[in-house]
Amino acid sequence: MFILLMVALISCNYENNRKTTAPTQQITGEWSSLSIKVDIQSKNNTDSNQLFEVDRVNWEEVLKIKPIRTFFRADSTWNSAHYDLNDSLVYNPPENGG
Repeated sequence: MFILLMVALISCNYENNRKTTAPTQQITGEWSSLSIKVDIQSKNNTDSNQLFEVDRVNWEEVLKIKPIRTFFRADSTWNSAHYDLNDSLVYNPPENGG
């Protein structure tokens, strides 16, 4: 009986914690882009397809920038900071609202 009561209490506590965490709290913070994959369906109006793919290993070599740093805030605004290979900020669009 004691074990059944403990399981019930733990389950209730788990459900309460899940319900109080808003989606904005789950994503709030700094995120880094580590890969990009773009499937180009037509190149120069031809039937040829092309795949452009960058991963963590070749990001800086191919794109000539550091991985993009995106900052999500609890008020649903965000921005993405782009730094060159010398850690200089080269692009930081205005904050975006939700």
